[in-house]
Amino acid sequence: ARDGSVWVTNRRSQSYVHISAGGELLCSSPYKTCTTRAAAIDSDGNAWIGCYRKRLLIKVDPEATEGTTKVIGDEGEIEVPRCKELARVKLQGVMPYGLVADGRGTLWTCCGKTINHIDARSASLIKAVNVQRDPMVKGKCFAPYGIAIDRDNNPWYANYKCGSAVKIDGRSGKVLVYTKPPRFKLPPEKIEALE
Repeated sequence: ARDGSVWVTNRRSQSYVHISAGGELLCSSPYKTCTTRAAAIDSDGNAWIGCYRKRLLIKVDPEATEGTTKVIGDEGEIEVPRCKELARVKLQGVMPYGLVADGRGTLWTCCGKTINHIDARSASLIKAVNVQRDPMVKGKCFAPYGIAIDRDNNPWYANYKCGSAVKIDGRSGKVLVYTKPPRFKLPPEKIEALE
C-alpha cells in the first residue's frame, strides 16, 4: 500500500491480515473466512481479497476495523482487531487466483476461460469476458495464471501452460495481443552446462 503496509493472504488458515510497514499486525479476518488466493489494492487504497472457492471478492477498508477476532500468535491465541469489510462482489465464471487493480478505479481477476472486470468504487461487476471466444485466442491455448497491469491500464495474463502471454484491452476486454510461444534451440555447450 502507499503507506508501506501490506496485505497478506493465507490459504491454509483461510484468512487475510494487514501488517504495518513496521511489522505490527493492524487487523485480521477471522479464520476460515474463505480460501484466500488473491489480493490487490485499488486506486483509492482499499484492499481486495479474492476468495477462490466462493468465487467472490471482498473489499476491505485500509484503516477502519470492526470488533476483534482471534489469531494464533507466537505465544498462543491472541485477540486482534478485525478488518472491516466494505463490500462483497460475486464473480461470474471465475475462481480468483490472479487479481490486479488499474489506475482507473477498476480491478481484473481471472482463473479459467473467463476474466472479470470490476468497478472498485461501486463494488460491482462491469463485465465477464470469455477470452477463449475471442477471435485472437479461439482454438489456441489459454491457461491464465499470473496477471499484471501495464502503464496504459491493460491487463496482461501469463499463459503458464502455453508459454505465451495475452494482453487484454483495459476498456473493451478484447484481446489485443496473443504472443507466440518462444521457439529456440540451445547450443550443445549450453545443454551440457545444464546437465
